[in-house]
Amino acid sequence: MWGQRAQRGVWGEADLKPHRVKYWLNNERAQEPEVFDARVKTVCEQYAAAQQLHADGVHLVSCDEKTGIQALELVHPTLGMNPGLVQRPESEYKA
Repeated sequence: MWGQRAQRGVWGEADLKPHRVKYWLNNERAQEPEVFDARVKTVCEQYAAAQQLHADGVHLVSCDEKTGIQALELVHPTLGMNPGLVQRPESEYKA
């Protein structure tokens, strides 16, 4: 009881939430929005057409992971916890 009250007081006063994490992701859209949007549109169109392609005998394969590589370190540093903000690690890794 005392520990919970003390902890709630310290963390609450500082507005820190060490138990919460929110991931963020950088993307390449900012550099070339037209190219990025065209690629996204192509992928979305393929997903939308997958049932019809299957009915026509076409096999659509989608893979979004590189299983042959080992993720060694994050591309961008984790954004630390601050008053009112939770810790924000980025989800992109270097191979």
